[in-house]
Amino acid sequence: MLKTLKTFVLCVLLLSMFFTLQTSLSNLLWLDSIQMPVDLATIFSVIAADFLGMNSGIVPLYLLLSVALAPAFIIARLVLTRVKSDPNILYIFAGMVAITLMLFLMPLAFFNLEFIAGARSLGGKLSLILGGGLVSLLFSYRMRA
Repeated sequence: MLKTLKTFVLCVLLLSMFFTLQTSLSNLLWLDSIQMPVDLATIFSVIAADFLGMNSGIVPLYLLLSVALAPAFIIARLVLTRVKSDPNILYIFAGMVAITLMLFLMPLAFFNLEFIAGARSLGGKLSLILGGGLVSLLFSYRMRA
């Protein structure tokens, strides 16, 4: 049980870092495209500030990710006890579905506002969904190790 909790916290933390990195870099690329000065110090300070900002406040990102991934991983585990299937594929699918639902349903809960700036475009949403799949694969590997 403790191993599962540690693995889950690690996965949520990594996914939160990925969300922050993707959001920060997409915003910085946009700033660079309109000829705003973006140097290495700016990149690191923006990423650090975004990580702190996105993971604090009324609805921190790590909490949203936890609420999305926990039921997905629990359901995947229950399915694995009843159906003979590849756990990697099932966890990847569960994680990607959870992140997809979170990204597409969240604006409905927040008055049509896109809470995560990196998810404003379809490409941004797809990269975040793939990140959710990768973290789910890590969860699957760590649970079987």
